[in-house]
Amino acid sequence: MLGVATVGFVGGWVGVHDEGAVLRTLFGLSLWPAIFADIPGVFQTRFQSAPLDLGTDAFFPARRKLIESLLARVVTASSSLEAWSSILGPVWEKHEGCHCVGVSWTRLGLPALIRIAAGFGGSVLAKIFRRLAVDYSTWAGGLPDLLLWQPPPPAQTGPCTTECTPAAVVMPKAPPPRSKLCEVKSQRDRPSEKQSEWVTALASYGCDAVFLHVSENETAQEKADRLEIEFAAARATVGHDRADKRRKVTAVVSVGTREAPLKAAAASDDEDEDDHDDWARYDK
Repeated sequence: MLGVATVGFVGGWVGVHDEGAVLRTLFGLSLWPAIFADIPGVFQTRFQSAPLDLGTDAFFPARRKLIESLLARVVTASSSLEAWSSILGPVWEKHEGCHCVGVSWTRLGLPALIRIAAGFGGSVLAKIFRRLAVDYSTWAGGLPDLLLWQPPPPAQTGPCTTECTPAAVVMPKAPPPRSKLCEVKSQRDRPSEKQSEWVTALASYGCDAVFLHVSENETAQEKADRLEIEFAAARATVGHDRADKRRKVTAVVSVGTREAPLKAAAASDDEDEDDHDDWARYDK
């Protein structure tokens, strides 16, 4: 699996394992005017990276009109790279480096963020942003851990003769950007309640979001050994049948010529940690 903030390129897709960090960055940039709106009492010091009411049920109602207008602009942007550039670009140029909760200026560059946003589309992102605006403290965590998007196609170049004029050249239309989310689980992992709720919500928004189950490649002998250990562990937990009543079951199972201590398989992943930025300096 890709490490946090490590970008990889596979099969025409670029991927980053980020636990929702890019979506939180897009939320912060797209709703920057609402986050730093002049609301009485929410900024006690210039060193805050977010208003005091973010994550409470007071944040959204206090800025309802402003948030609704920003979300309407997000919807209108749809999958247009130019429209997303006009939303994200000015905020990036004016505030780059300023601390804002959830926003990372170094994880990905502005061109990648614009393409990712266009790949999801305005309708999908507006619904995600609304969910975060209503209850940021709950929904900033639990987002799918793997983000995938398609990079721009390479520039097409080739030989051109003197008969080749600009008017005669017909370049193929570039495919629209695409972005998707995956919650990665191994055979023995089980999603947390919040992870399941996020994937269900994202799918209902029209987002390409799925669980990605990774299978282990094991030989027949390795599978037999694993099943033997798991069976013995189950028997040690629930008790023995009549034939085994006279024999004490130990916590060690012999596998071949070696002994391997029993290990309980993890029932679920620990709920992924919220990727909240520390409260830090914000220059207005």
